[in-house]
Amino acid sequence: MTCYKRTWYTDNTIKSILRNKKNKIDFIILLDKPWENEINKLHELENNWNDNDWKLSYRIQETNDMINWLWNHLKEMNTEKTVLIINDDIEITEWYDELIEMNIDWKVLNPMFHTPYHQWDLFKKDCIAWHCYALQKEYLDKILPIDSKIKLYYWDDRIFHRAQEEWLEIVRMQNVFCFHYLSKTCENPEIVEEVRKQIDNDSIEFTKIVKERNRPDRRFNPIQQNFN
Repeated sequence: MTCYKRTWYTDNTIKSILRNKKNKIDFIILLDKPWENEINKLHELENNWNDNDWKLSYRIQETNDMINWLWNHLKEMNTEKTVLIINDDIEITEWYDELIEMNIDWKVLNPMFHTPYHQWDLFKKDCIAWHCYALQKEYLDKILPIDSKIKLYYWDDRIFHRAQEEWLEIVRMQNVFCFHYLSKTCENPEIVEEVRKQIDNDSIEFTKIVKERNRPDRRFNPIQQNFN
């Protein structure tokens, strides 16, 4: 789980992940230049972790690479065979871990999801669910790193295409759901202007990179962007 600047959504996500798992998990938290609040919350979690039920580890990034580079640290860290990558603004359904393990071979698994503004099931067409997806660690290591020129706006298009190049099937799971708060973490009033400027710059860089690779560019074409 990446944490840019913590909000109450982060607490909700942690509770959901720990409450709804069936088996023991390694819970890895990646923090980007945390403020005092993030550090204090991390220590609270450390003091209450149950090694018989879940194990906590974390990585703190002090550079200016922001969230996208946080994901790249997963390549350096010891994890289990299967990795569920999440934003810190979701909730997930019961026994998600066992259901993922049962279906993970040669796949990128994407839970169907809901948002505060949609009452029906959603998934991203021809892409991954950027806020919650799972794959085996050996393939994640091949797909990473994410380009450092795109710092904050998540590059799910690249993950999708790289996964296909590794012959992985992109699957929308019908038995695992998550609720996504539409990246509310980035709406923190203390950093919102900085975030918007970075996203604008990331959009320009993303478009350049997509054109260089002759790949479709739906993200910045509202007419073609859709959910089903």
